[in-house]
This record gives sequence, structure tokens and C-alpha cells, in this order.
Amino acid sequence: MAGWRVLDPIAAAIVGFMVARMGRTFGWDALQDLSDRALDLAETDKLRVLLTSTPGVRDVHELRTRKMGDLAIVDAHILVDPLISVSEGHYIAESARARLLRNTRVFDALIHVDPENDQINPPPGRMPTRSAVDDAVSALLGAHGLTYNALNLHYLSSGFDIDVTLPADLSDD
Repeated sequence: MAGWRVLDPIAAAIVGFMVARMGRTFGWDALQDLSDRALDLAETDKLRVLLTSTPGVRDVHELRTRKMGDLAIVDAHILVDPLISVSEGHYIAESARARLLRNTRVFDALIHVDPENDQINPPPGRMPTRSAVDDAVSALLGAHGLTYNALNLHYLSSGFDIDVTLPADLSDD
């Protein structure tokens, strides 16, 4: 309109470039939201701190995250005292999960309890099963006319520990 006819195609090219750039940016972000991606390292470190600050958690390993839009799903292995009960380990894991779910970005979390780091944990099958230990302990105590109340087994990299609880009404012999 001002007589500079060349400015109209230049302005159109600039606006077209801006629209194409924004379309590419929005398209790339949408594609990233649809594909599997992990949270960034800073966000993952915050989640690791949340987990390790849970009472009873000694360490965290194999922490994996997966984004679902703006939210995340967390999968983590926590290390606890190997000699605690299953119910105490479960309680610690549920406490750690509850801490994660307070984070507004975490949609769901799966917490796996480990008595030891998975790299040093003995592979299954190299130690006796509960039924084999039960039979051996029952036979050993039965030879002395005894029975037991409880049997706890601890499969550790340092060895195999057995806790035997005898009845309280045993004589001094």
C-alpha cells in the first residue's frame, strides 16, 4: 500500500517461516509426549532423594521413569535391611511409594524391595528351598524330641542364614 510491493512477499515469507517453526516445535513436543521418554536427570535426582529419605531405605538402584504426557510412572528398587520381616519391608516400600505420589508429576510408582544390591545377590537355585530346610531342621530337632515354632530363612550373598525359634516351654536340658 505504501508503494513498496516487494515488502508484501517478504512479510508473507517471514510470517510463513514463523508459522512453520512453531508448527515444527509443537509437533516435535507432541511426538515426544507420545513416545516413551524418561524424566530429565534433575527430576530423577529429586525422586531419588525422596526415596532415600524414607526411613528404612538404605539405597536406591534401578530407578526408572517413564513420561505419560506431563506425568510420570516410576519404577524403583530400594535396598532395606536384609534381616527384617516381609511385612516391614512392604511397609517401607509403601511409605516410599506414598512419598513419591505426593510429587505432582508422579502418576504411579512401583517399588521393589531388595535385601541386597541385585549385582551381588546370589542367583536362585544355588541355595536350599524352604521345604528342604524345614525337613532338615525338623529331622535334626526331632532326633532330640524337639520341634520349632518358627523358621526364618535369609538368602544373602554372604551365605544362608537360618533363624529357628524354639518353644518357650522347653526345660533347661
